[in-house]
Amino acid sequence: MADDESFEPPGQVEGGLPEHTVFTASMPAATPITAAVERVAGEWLEVRGVEAVAHTMGPAGEDVVQVMVTDQATLDRLAPRLPAEVDGFPVTVRVSGKFRAQ
Repeated sequence: MADDESFEPPGQVEGGLPEHTVFTASMPAATPITAAVERVAGEWLEVRGVEAVAHTMGPAGEDVVQVMVTDQATLDRLAPRLPAEVDGFPVTVRVSGKFRAQ
C-alpha cells in the first residue's frame, strides 16, 4: 500500500464508482416496518392504480405502511380491500397522483 504522500485515488469508471472498489460493510438488518413494506409492496404495486407503497410516519409519530394511489376512484376501490394493518403496522391510503419520471 502506498504511503499517504504518494497515494492516488483509483481511476473513475462509467457510472462514477472507482475502479477496484470493494464493499466490505454488511447491510444492516431490515427494521420491522421495512420488512412489512417489502413483504407487501411487490404484490400491491401490481394492482392497477397503486403508485407506491412506502414507510411513513403517522400523526403520533408511529410507523405506518402508506399506499399511494393515482386518484380518488382508485382509493375508493382499494381502501376497503386493503388490510387495516400489516405485521402490526397500520395501513393508510392516500391519493398521490400519477408518478412520472422527469
